[in-house]
Amino acid sequence: MVLIHHNPGITPRVLTQVTRRDKSTITPIVSELEHKGLIMRMRSNADRRSFGLSTTAKGAEVVDELDRIIRYHEKRIEELIGAEGRQELLKQVKLLAARL
Repeated sequence: MVLIHHNPGITPRVLTQVTRRDKSTITPIVSELEHKGLIMRMRSNADRRSFGLSTTAKGAEVVDELDRIIRYHEKRIEELIGAEGRQELLKQVKLLAARL
């Protein structure tokens, strides 16, 4: 949902590419977020068969809250292991994610 919020109009196809997930994984997630009123689909003016995604006001509130939580935890991690430790942790997590 954060990707959709920060990239209004993103298509499900691009979302699958960016997240490296297949359509069968993304489609139910998009449907559930839409059902909960957090995102909405908008028909493309250029191609009426295609649609873009964006967050609703309710979805934007959720993303704002997630951003606050993330910033809090990033600050806490840096307090515990320092800026260099945080960078090293991030590097290792990215390495792990790339191997999944």
